[in-house]
Amino acid sequence: MPKQDATQLLKEKIQEKESECAYQKILLNEQFELTKEKLKPMNLIKDTFSSPELKDNLVDSAIGLASGYIARKAIVISSKNPLVKLLGTVIGAGVANLMTKHPDGIKSIGGNIINALFKRKKADPETT
Repeated sequence: MPKQDATQLLKEKIQEKESECAYQKILLNEQFELTKEKLKPMNLIKDTFSSPELKDNLVDSAIGLASGYIARKAIVISSKNPLVKLLGTVIGAGVANLMTKHPDGIKSIGGNIINALFKRKKADPETT
């Protein structure tokens, strides 16, 4: 009799392990599908650009580079002189560096300038 009990116990243990293995296989397949979905290029891009801090950094860098380019072009214009071109490049890099390191102050100054340029005159109550 003890042999049958041992055999029965062994069969039960094997069944438990097989069902546990099947459950873990299902979990592994689900996790694989989730990982596969997350690693799709479009989802990687969405996840990357959903961060507000990254968006701010990209905008600040773009503003810095654009302002450096504009500053360089404003100095060089269409000069053939290599010293003027070098000076334009150095000033453009400096402006880009300054704009990238201090974007908040420059954004507020730029906002004030834009508001001053496009500010509508309020109707004077005495003239109407």
